[in-house]
Amino acid sequence: MQWFKFNWLSIKSKLIVMLLTVSSSSILVTAYLGYQSGKSNLTDRVFNQLTSVRASKAYQIESYFKTIRNHIQTLSNDPSVGNAIAEFTNAYRQLETVPFLKLMMVANIAISMNVIIPSFGISLRSLAITICS
Repeated sequence: MQWFKFNWLSIKSKLIVMLLTVSSSSILVTAYLGYQSGKSNLTDRVFNQLTSVRASKAYQIESYFKTIRNHIQTLSNDPSVGNAIAEFTNAYRQLETVPFLKLMMVANIAISMNVIIPSFGISLRSLAITICS
């Protein structure tokens, strides 16, 4: 049993059909292999790029934390930081005895005058004690 009967075609036509079939199949195979190769190369390239981005971000984060650690170590050796902590503690203890409305008023003034007060040399602690007294 024959699947295709080409008896009605001439030899020239049969050769053209055979050459078109062979060339089409080779083009399809080549296109498929090129597609697979390109896909593989792009996947590898993207993976390598994401790996380098990950390494770069990790370095940036580590560098940031090293910088913060160095700042903390520098500030911990400064005696003025210890004095400021002691003053903040005392001011907090004094503010615990102040009624809530006065405390809110001090907070609003401190927020609105945050830039102005240091330029006049007025400390927020002395302002808060003056208002709450």
